[in-house]
Amino acid sequence: MAQVCSASEDRQAKAAKAIRQRKQRSEKRTDELSRLIRKLYEDNVNGRLSDKLFEQMLHDFEAELEGLTDSITQDQQELDRISRETVNAEKFLALVKKYTDFSEPTPAMINEFVEKILVHQAEGKGASRTQKVEIFFNFIGKVEIPRKEIELTEEEKAALAEQERRRAKKAEYNRRYMEKKRRQWKEQQEREKEQQEALELPAASTEKGERIA
Repeated sequence: MAQVCSASEDRQAKAAKAIRQRKQRSEKRTDELSRLIRKLYEDNVNGRLSDKLFEQMLHDFEAELEGLTDSITQDQQELDRISRETVNAEKFLALVKKYTDFSEPTPAMINEFVEKILVHQAEGKGASRTQKVEIFFNFIGKVEIPRKEIELTEEEKAALAEQERRRAKKAEYNRRYMEKKRRQWKEQQEREKEQQEALELPAASTEKGERIA
C-alpha cells in the first residue's frame, strides 16, 4: 500500500517540476512582452513607428500575452491541485503506518482506507467473462494497480477449455430447442387457422342460401 502511494507521489513530483518550469518560461516571456508593448507605445508616440505597424505588432503581442496569461493560470491551478493531493498522500501514508499487517483486512481497516467501491457490469461469457472493479481510497482516490498476468497450469487450461466446450454445447442445444418450439408454434397456428376457415365456410354457404330463398 505504501509502495503504491510512494509511486504516485513520485509521478506527482515529476509532473509538478515540469509544470513549474513551463510556468517560469511563460512568466519570463510575459515580462518581455510587457516591456516590448511599452516600447511600442514610446516608438509610436515619438514617430519612430508608423500607426499601421504599431497596430499590427501590438495585436500580435497582446494575443501572445493573453495566451500566456491563460497558460500561467492553468499551470497554477494544476500546481495547487498537485499540492492538495500531496497533502492527502501524506495523510494516507500516516494512515498506512497505523497498521503492520494487511494480509487479512478487517472491517475497521476497510472503513478507514476505502472511500467507495464501484462494481461494473460483467462482460463476456465462460472463461472469457470479466468484471471491472474500481476501488477509491480515502485521501488519494482511485489508484491504478498494474495487473499481473496469471499463468495457468495445463490442468487449469484443460478445465477451462472443457467448461467452454460445455457452455457452447448447451448454447447450441438451447438454440435448436427454441427453433423447434417456434416451428411447432407456427404449425399449430396454421392448423388452427385452417380449422377456423373450415368452420366459417359452411356457415357462409348457409347464409347465402337463405338470402336466395
